[in-house]
Amino acid sequence: MSIVPTIVLSEALDIAEKRKVEFDFQEMYHLIRDTPAFEIIGFTTGIFDETLEVKDIQEIHDRIIVATARFYSSGIITKDKIIRASSEVESLF
Repeated sequence: MSIVPTIVLSEALDIAEKRKVEFDFQEMYHLIRDTPAFEIIGFTTGIFDETLEVKDIQEIHDRIIVATARFYSSGIITKDKIIRASSEVESLF
């Protein structure tokens, strides 16, 4: 099972709407939503509590993403250099 935080979907929507990267957000969203191998995870108080413990990441959206991975004891797929350089979570890519 792969988890997809709602904050990641929100950032992808923002990127698509601002045309920073050309892709069909609706197609991607429906693929994730309708594929049993993915689970969309909302921002809970438990994840917020974990966000308070993330110290090496300053940008709040990235802190929430890292906190979500930590909360679920999972790695993270990212190209973000700050996340990858931190020891906050295992980077799988």
